[in-house]
Amino acid sequence: MGGTSTAAGGGGSGYYGGGGGVSTDSDAGGGGGASSYTDGFTTTTTDQANTSSGREIVISYQAPPDAPTNLSASTQNSDEIFLNWSSASNADSYRVYRSTSSGVDTSDTLVGTPNGTSFTDGGLNDGTTYRYRVSGVNSVGESELSNEASDTTTLPAPTNPSVTSFDDDSATLSWSASHDNGNTLVQYRPDGGSYQTATTVSQTTETASILSLLNGQQYDARVVANTTDASSASGTNSFTTTLPDEDQPILGNGVEDEVAVDRETESANNGSVRYQIRETGEGSWDGTAVGFGEFIGPFDTVAFEFVGREDGERYEVRGRTETTYRTGAWTTPITIITQFPGANSLAATAVDETTTELAWTDDADNENGQEVIRELRRPDGSWGRDSILEDVGPNTESYTDNTVQPNREYQYRIRSYTQYTSAESNFDTATTPALNGVRDRRVPPTGWLIEVEHPSGDTLTPTVLEGAEWHPRLNGQPEIRVPVPRSSTWEDHDVEGSTVRAWTDGTRLPIDELQTVERDETRNVLVAVGGTALEDDVDGIEYPEKNAHIAAEEVITQELGWVANVDDPQTSAREDVRLFQASDSGDFTDGIEGSGNPFPATSPLTVENNEVFAEPTGWFREAEDADGSGLVNTTQGGEWSGGGSVNLQSGDRREVEFTLAHTIPEGEAQAVIVYGIPPDSAPGLEFTRTDPDGSETVVESFGEGGINDTGGQFQLDSYQIILNTDGDLTPGSYSLEVQIPVTSGGELYFDFAHVRDDRYPIDQDITPVDGVVTGWQQRPADIDVVFEPITSVEQVVAGQVDVTLAGGGAPEALALRNDQTAAWSEATDTTSFATDFADATQLIQARVTLGREDSGSQSGQFGDQPQRLDFLNLFGDLVNTPVLLDFVHRGTIEELLNRIADAGDFIWELRRAPNADAEYRIEWTQPGQRLADAEPTLVSFSGQRSIDGSYQRVIAEGKTSSIEGETFTANDYGLNVGLGEGPVDTGSETVYDAGDRSTQYERGLDYVIGHSEGTITILEGGSMTPGTQYEIDYEWRFEGSYTQPAVADPRTLRQSFPDATSDRECEQLALAVVREVAAPLEEAEVTIRETDPSRSLVTSIPADELPFEGPLEVRDISNSAREVTLTLGSRESVGDIVDNLRDRLSAVARNV
Repeated sequence: MGGTSTAAGGGGSGYYGGGGGVSTDSDAGGGGGASSYTDGFTTTTTDQANTSSGREIVISYQAPPDAPTNLSASTQNSDEIFLNWSSASNADSYRVYRSTSSGVDTSDTLVGTPNGTSFTDGGLNDGTTYRYRVSGVNSVGESELSNEASDTTTLPAPTNPSVTSFDDDSATLSWSASHDNGNTLVQYRPDGGSYQTATTVSQTTETASILSLLNGQQYDARVVANTTDASSASGTNSFTTTLPDEDQPILGNGVEDEVAVDRETESANNGSVRYQIRETGEGSWDGTAVGFGEFIGPFDTVAFEFVGREDGERYEVRGRTETTYRTGAWTTPITIITQFPGANSLAATAVDETTTELAWTDDADNENGQEVIRELRRPDGSWGRDSILEDVGPNTESYTDNTVQPNREYQYRIRSYTQYTSAESNFDTATTPALNGVRDRRVPPTGWLIEVEHPSGDTLTPTVLEGAEWHPRLNGQPEIRVPVPRSSTWEDHDVEGSTVRAWTDGTRLPIDELQTVERDETRNVLVAVGGTALEDDVDGIEYPEKNAHIAAEEVITQELGWVANVDDPQTSAREDVRLFQASDSGDFTDGIEGSGNPFPATSPLTVENNEVFAEPTGWFREAEDADGSGLVNTTQGGEWSGGGSVNLQSGDRREVEFTLAHTIPEGEAQAVIVYGIPPDSAPGLEFTRTDPDGSETVVESFGEGGINDTGGQFQLDSYQIILNTDGDLTPGSYSLEVQIPVTSGGELYFDFAHVRDDRYPIDQDITPVDGVVTGWQQRPADIDVVFEPITSVEQVVAGQVDVTLAGGGAPEALALRNDQTAAWSEATDTTSFATDFADATQLIQARVTLGREDSGSQSGQFGDQPQRLDFLNLFGDLVNTPVLLDFVHRGTIEELLNRIADAGDFIWELRRAPNADAEYRIEWTQPGQRLADAEPTLVSFSGQRSIDGSYQRVIAEGKTSSIEGETFTANDYGLNVGLGEGPVDTGSETVYDAGDRSTQYERGLDYVIGHSEGTITILEGGSMTPGTQYEIDYEWRFEGSYTQPAVADPRTLRQSFPDATSDRECEQLALAVVREVAAPLEEAEVTIRETDPSRSLVTSIPADELPFEGPLEVRDISNSAREVTLTLGSRESVGDIVDNLRDRLSAVARNV
């Protein structure tokens, strides 16, 4: 406040200055008081002059800062976040506040006080979201807070994930942990499904298991680092759980026509179960097998049935588990015989004195046959022994028995059978009436009864005199010679050709026609035969290839209309017989089918360095690696293949070179260029092919706009041209020039080119990823190597091919067949394939399908390497089933049957067939197959057992071939020089100077020949000199041998087989002979008393009936009164065996 003064007063102090002092001096006033102002930041004091003109107050102060703006946050890595904001007015520094929750304020963590407008917050946790606000600060104070910004630190994903193990329902994973916060999720998903978490572990754990998986299922697995705010997944690992094999099922046959399968429990928890059924003994498990059926059901199907099965048939069943991704092993097949109901409701009715009719219901659907069994009531009321009248075959429900006698009671039953079981019908009886008004005349149980339908119309029953003979025949018509009292009945009428019926010892004989009447002073001899239809002539019976026993059955049933009781031939099987092996270039060249040594010129296949493989069929070239002009560009982004391209402009060119090893047919050589063109820059192009002779051909050209722009140098497209519309491209070095003509504007970024033989498909990828395009392969994806058919004198019923590839792994496919017109049986991705053939033939053929491999994972390294076949073994299972090949017959049916019999060492016999539908049956078998069930009455015998004619080592000599102009040089006298082939035929050689046949040399004087070894040796003192080249012509032959194992001093047989065309075939022939002739030969001649007419001649004589090892087989038969002489043998002679093999080999050679 103002002070008081007697003079000029000092100003009192005040907020705005003191008031002026009061002066007693009228001329002076009080000075202004000092003033002060405080604004909270600075203080300024002002002295006011003591004037009367006015007062001025000056105020100076500092304001508080504004709030910062535009705050942003960005993650730097797993533990840092970078902040940036716009500066705040009046701020001298800043305060940075942080929280993990929204709504950051000054009570949250102060993490920094930077002076500038950015700040890096470090030491943070992985995968965490942080929120920030910033305020400005000066000496006055702190501003309001900025906007809130947030970001999340990165969360490192686990690395090195791996499925370390797995089984049928679990898997174990391992990984390297990379995060220090949160936890780790172990996740999996089935193929095509969504991920689910199997377990959660701490961030430091590096292994875990996934449980309760499905069997045989493909899964993807990964490991995920996880926090509340972030997650980060590792790479994916795929695995497929194992699949438990199926357990053996239990089979049941409680229901007719069904086979029940009881699995008891499911073996797997996923996928399906597949079961197959077939008749036992079938060679395949597919639709070609008889009785084949298949069931496919869910994995939890425990029981099911195969329906529609044949009665009384033996079936075998196998099963396996399977999913889309895995297949379990087949169970061992188990067998069961289905129910067999047989026949029932049999009714026997006597139609007349000599005929009964049978009728029944055939409930079976699969019987091999039905035997009609009859018994005769004896006078004492008992039933006599069973007599099998006839096997009427399957699907028959009636039979007429016309062999009964008047006034007899008979009992019948039907026995139905398969090869596995049988069933009998009910019994039924029938009594034939007595002859009305005629004395009951029975067929005598001993002696002869003859009935002749005389031309007079009467049926005559002559008195049979002593000496009647029954002559059964092997492989011919049976005959009887019946002496009767001499009478004009036989001499004055044309009785020859009359129908005859004959019985001896109560048995009806297979005799039907009187052919000759002999006479002497006191008697006539009626000579009658059976099976006169065998004398009929047939023309044009042909069998290109047919099993002999099947051909015989067709002739008997179709040409003659008789019953055929044909045995399958005895066969000896040899398994896994090696028929061909290839391990070097010579083997492959000789064994591969085709022309062109051994491939045609248009095939890329070749044989080189003991391997079979495909030469290139495609050529990949990066543009920057090609010769020519243009600016090479590179990219770091991988937009171009190989990381670069060539910018072609007016006049620029690039030349792509490629070399052909095979001929590409006209129109099949194609080239593709891959390129990019900026907008509105499409140039003209000219494509020029340069041939091996230097000639040039413009294969295509066009002006500007002839090719579309792609929208940019990195937007790629392709353009394809045909290189050889003017003809084939033959082997040699070529180039393709791609040029923008000097007359054209525009530009093109040339990435790469691919030239190919368009007969072999490729994949075309024009979108590089990290500089890599896939596809553009340079070898065939699959190309067949077909081997020549391998022939055999035995029949091939199964085969196996084993191969190895030079680089390991398996070829695309292996295939086999035993018929050149049949489809191949094939298996993929395997080095060994075995199969059974539906029908037996006398050849086998193999095919190997080769593919391609990748040499790397860069452009041009996909499919650029061929698979290389370096070894092949071909095996066959062989049986010696007799076969007719290239067979044509003109002549009688008897001659036809005997030709067929000769082809397979068969014997046959004509017998009665007591059936109204067929008068006769022929028993057809091989010697020794059927054994006699009754003892013959021996009259005399003689025999021997000899090793003469038995051999344990056989050398088979094959076809002879000629060699002309083979060159050789001997380095010294006395040294053997091997010839190209051998053995050399004696005396077949001619030796002369190279290129000069006029100068010839003499064997024994100038040289000697090692015929067996196939060598030549020049002699000192002769006219030939060491180091000189000579030429030789000679003949050589294929040869092979076989020696029975474990024989110390084998007897050796050498035989010629002129149609054998390989050493391997000779070896097979030698083995076939040894198998037949190694054992000593048993031979005997046996005379037995008049043979029982019910005994079949085709049965062998049991060994215990004769003092020889056996059984011995009937080879021939001759007859005399009341005696039969049999020629027996344990096997064929060497000559017969060799002749048979020669005939079969000759037929095979003609047929193939």
